[in-house]
Order: sequence, then structure tokens, then C-alpha cells
Amino acid sequence: MKHLALILAAVAAMTFAVHADDADQLGQRVDPTLEADNGRMANNYAEFPFLNLDANRVVMNGADWTALRQRYQAAARGEAAFSLVYLGDSHIQADFGGTILRERLARDAGSAGRGLIIPFRAAGTNQPVDYNITTRDPVVTSRLLKQPWATEMTFTGIGIQPVGNTLTLSVHSDTPFKLARVLASGTEPHIGAVYGNNVADIPDHAFVGPNVAVFAEPRTDINLRLDVSPTTTIAGIVLESEEHGTFVHSIGNNGATFETYATVPVFGREVARLAPDLFVIALGTNEAFGQLDPEAMEASIATLLGSIRRHCPDAAIMLVTPPECYRKKRSRRRNPGLTVNRKVAVARNVIKEYAESHGIPLYDTFEVAGGNGAASAMKRAQVLGRDGVHYTPAGYRLWGGLLSDALLEQLKSISTEGR
Repeated sequence: MKHLALILAAVAAMTFAVHADDADQLGQRVDPTLEADNGRMANNYAEFPFLNLDANRVVMNGADWTALRQRYQAAARGEAAFSLVYLGDSHIQADFGGTILRERLARDAGSAGRGLIIPFRAAGTNQPVDYNITTRDPVVTSRLLKQPWATEMTFTGIGIQPVGNTLTLSVHSDTPFKLARVLASGTEPHIGAVYGNNVADIPDHAFVGPNVAVFAEPRTDINLRLDVSPTTTIAGIVLESEEHGTFVHSIGNNGATFETYATVPVFGREVARLAPDLFVIALGTNEAFGQLDPEAMEASIATLLGSIRRHCPDAAIMLVTPPECYRKKRSRRRNPGLTVNRKVAVARNVIKEYAESHGIPLYDTFEVAGGNGAASAMKRAQVLGRDGVHYTPAGYRLWGGLLSDALLEQLKSISTEGR
């Protein structure tokens, strides 16, 4: 009995250490320190011999994308807009890879505009470098991973709720836009005034709806004064420049999982406002920290995809697996160092098997990265960052380019149904 007690005590101590390490790293995953951008594009794949380029493809698992390809090719002919929702965690929130995907689709089929922008900075977290949404008015904010939520949670994982009856949002986008559409939960906002750098700078514009402003000439900066109520929660703004071409709407939240998005009651209904043709869902890294229950993870995937299909029945879905990463070592030392997170392979297998059994196309980043041992190879190549979880900007661009290659191969194909 004494020996059994000692064994149980040792197991409990080890479990505590693992959970403590994961809890400590949770803060790093929810509020990451992004590494400086040195401008490296990482588009020469020969620099990265660890890549399995033969695996760089979308495995269709029996799905038929004929209708999706037709919609994409109609956008390329200038006849329609094609809307892609890129959903994920911190890898998507930074949007370095999303920028590459946006640029590649625009180069092939034209751009309909920047698409969705989210008030990350106003909510106290990092945002992509090519846009900004700020306000000087008092607001209450919520973030997907910071619970309990102080506002109604929106489909973007960010909620900005006004304290008064008006809210002025200052918007900048490196990509010029002709239309700005405010998306919100609860009571819809009404655009009361639009002005440029100061209230005397009133651009030529026309209101086509209470939450939409259209401009005669492309803009990069605008102020929107909104008439709101205490039940209005701002989710983001969609910026459009053309009626045809492609949108890549990036929705990423630090620390996000399938479960966290699945717990947002309005997710499917509100994301449908983006008129999505294709969802590219890249999650699984954060599931690999702490306790990982494959059955519970599978149930969360089913819940999230069920919400999407219920409200976006014509949209196609593609799942993306995470590549190997590191976690903190099991140690009581102050700075224990890093070790490979073996649970990533488990999370990857859950996603892969779910895709195979439900006929969902899959992009297997885990395999493209080289499978087991990829984390150390990515570290040596300086595409995986110091914390062992997040990538360098070059790393995000690398994965954005590879994903773009595989996706465009399918969208432009006419003969690979069911591959």
C-alpha cells in the first residue's frame, strides 16, 4: 500500500506539473508576443528541405467541388464575387498567411476588396498590420478566450459594446475601399455621419442601408459615427472595392479551438452575412495543450460544422491540420525549456479521421511539414518562433503560400472530382 501511495502521488505530481506548464503556456497562446518582421517572403521552397511537397495538395475525400469551382471561375471572369472564410486561431489572427492567400486569389481571379476587418486592437489584442479600427469613445469589450464575456459574443470572437448612444469608429485600410458595411450583434447600428480626417472633410457618399456607406472614390481612411443602443455589439466591418473578384475574410482568435467557436450561439447565423462560398478551417493546435479528449474534440468539430451547414448550406468546407509544435517541459524549474508536443499528432489524427469519415476535403499541414520531427526542422529554418508554438512572419508566409498552391490547384481544376 505504501508503494501504491507513492506511485499515485508521483502520478498526481506529474499531472499537476503538466497542467501547470500548459496553464502557464495558455497565457502565451492567448496573448502571444509576435516576432519582428524582417520582410522575408519564404516563397523559395528549396530553402526548406524538410517539406513534403508531394503532400501539398487538398485531399478531396470524395467531395465534389464542381459547383464551387464554377463560382470561383465566374469570379475570375468578372461575373461574381467569391467569398472565402479563413477561420482559425492565433495563426490566422496575425494574418500574415491570410495576406498571402488573399493576394494569390486576387492575382488569379481579381479582388473584391479587403473584406472583413475586426477591431482586435480596440479589444486589447494584436491585429493584422494592414488595417486598424479605433475609437475614443468609452466601450466595453470582449474576447473569445477571455471569459466570462462582458458583452454578447459575436462570430468574429471580438465584441465592442458602446457605453453611450453614439460610437465613432476610425477605420484605416491599406487596401482602398468604396463600401464599408458595419456588422454587429443585437440592435443594428445606424450610420449617422461619415467624415474623413476631420469632421469638415465630408466625402461624397451615399447611404444604401442603415449600416452601409458607399463612396464615390476609393478611400483608405474614414470615420463612421454610429447611432447605437446599449445592446449593440460591434463584430467588425466589411470593406469592398468591387462587385466581383475574391474576398478572403480572416477570422482568427488567439487560443481558439473548435469548441470555443462552437460555444458562440450566433456563430453560424452571423457568419452567413459574409455570403461564404468556402470555409477553410485551420484549428487543432490549442486542443493539444492540457487534457485532450479525442471524442470531445470530434463532438466540437461536429457542432461547429453543423452550425455552419445549417446557416450556410451552399458553402463548401475544408479542414486544415496543425503541424508539430513545442510545449514547455514537465518541470518545476522556473525556465524548464521546450519539448515536442506529442498531442499535436493526436489532434491532427482526429481532424484527419473526421474529414475522411464525413467526406470533407483536407489539407494536411502536419504531413506537408514532414510529420514527426518537423518542429525542430522549422526551428532551424527560422520559420517557427522562439516560443515553439507561433511562427515567424516568414513562417506564416511560407504556410500561406503552400496552402494557396494546393487550394488554387483544386479551384482551377476541372477533372479532379473525388480525388
